[in-house]
Amino acid sequence: MKSKEASSRGSSPRRYDSSRRKAQAEERQRRVLEAATKLFLEQGYGATSIDQIARAADVSPQSVYATFENKAGILEGAINLARAGDPRGRGRDLPENIAAHQAPDLRERCDLAAAVARRMYEDSAALIAIVERASAVDPQLADLHDRFRVQRRDSMEQMNAHLPAKAFRKGVTRADALDTMTFLAAAHTYTELVEGLGWTPAHYETWLADALYQVLFAD
Repeated sequence: MKSKEASSRGSSPRRYDSSRRKAQAEERQRRVLEAATKLFLEQGYGATSIDQIARAADVSPQSVYATFENKAGILEGAINLARAGDPRGRGRDLPENIAAHQAPDLRERCDLAAAVARRMYEDSAALIAIVERASAVDPQLADLHDRFRVQRRDSMEQMNAHLPAKAFRKGVTRADALDTMTFLAAAHTYTELVEGLGWTPAHYETWLADALYQVLFAD
């Protein structure tokens, strides 16, 4: 018994140190992403160096490379943090995303999906626009752009996986419906309407909900 108690007492500081190191690493990661976001938006992606990001975040360039590998990895982490609150992009577990996936009423499902899109893009659309603009000349950002599209369509597929084919409008196949959702709910649509044409985010949300419902479900 004595040896077990000693072992238990001895493991506690190690668990504490491990948790503290993890928390410190996550805090440094967040500082890097917040510093990068500010620099990317203020002076542009191309003009921003990893050394500048490291200085602004008060970390070493080596630690930035170790965590993100390259500048495209930093931008991806910044986008994920902005749109999902998680640098790894695990937004599917957010309550609003789960609600959108589970809503039984089709109109409510479209309303919730539009609300999720608005929340994401209010914070991340400007960063995603950097990816879209530079994807034609930067292979790493071209790959990121493609992965974001795949992720968006995959999210739409999951959201509607349990809907029967007859739920969609006559003549609309499931594949066409998913492609349409992927297009309508893209960041560039938000950017064009809100930043380009001066819509409010609330107007965008209402429009997207109506567009999704009318195009895909309404008879």
